[in-house]
Amino acid sequence: MNAGAEIITGTSLKAALDLDWDDPTERKEALSTILQSLNSVESWVEQKNDLSSEIKTQAKNSIQSGRQIEAQDVEEELDGSPKLRKGVAKDRRISYELVPNLLVKLLTSKYLPLS
Repeated sequence: MNAGAEIITGTSLKAALDLDWDDPTERKEALSTILQSLNSVESWVEQKNDLSSEIKTQAKNSIQSGRQIEAQDVEEELDGSPKLRKGVAKDRRISYELVPNLLVKLLTSKYLPLS
C-alpha cells in the first residue's frame, strides 16, 4: 500500500511542490495536495499493522499536529475546496512542526513503499 506522502518526505515541502508561488491557482492546488497527503498518511497509519506502538503513536502525534494546523489555518470555499484563512489564529501552532524528523524517517523507511 502506498501512503501517498511522497510530497512530504523531502527536505523542503516548498521545493517538492515546485510551483509558481505567485500564481493563486497553483497555491490553491498546493494546499489541496498537502491536505490530501495528510489524509493519505492518516489512513495509511491506521491500516498499518506492522508498525511498533511507539512509531504509530509518534506518527499519530504528527498527524494530530497537522490537523491542528489545518483547523487553525484552513477554511472551505463555497464550492468545498480548501483555502487559507486570512489572519492569524490565537495561540497559533507554527506549521514547521507539522512533520517532525521521526515522521519523515518513518515515511522514508522500509515501512512505506513510495512507488
